[in-house]
Amino acid sequence: MYTAINGWTKKKMLAVIKKRRYNAPAIKNGACVYLSSNGNKCAVGLFIPDGHHGQRVEGPSDVLFSLYPELKKVMPLDVVGMDSLQSIHDNTFEQYSGEAVGNAKQAMLDWVNEYVKDGK
Repeated sequence: MYTAINGWTKKKMLAVIKKRRYNAPAIKNGACVYLSSNGNKCAVGLFIPDGHHGQRVEGPSDVLFSLYPELKKVMPLDVVGMDSLQSIHDNTFEQYSGEAVGNAKQAMLDWVNEYVKDGK
């Protein structure tokens, strides 16, 4: 079970995920990115503030948080929780091809509903 932090609640997280426009990975030159040229965002990318340089990072979330540690203060979950959410998103797509094998948005919503609780 993960606890929402930084002023986030389960309800706020669900609202952000529900606004996600595409059920496809955010891809640039065949690699996953936090923000693609068409505006699509990966699971972690949904929670990076618009305009932040972290949106242009390519690589896993540990690289993102290493380069921009201040992002930890705006994420709804700790680093382990965000990595778990990203894994749920990633597991709904065939690796490399980007073909959907499930509904990423619904998978993320289900995961938050099941594994996230509000902080005190």
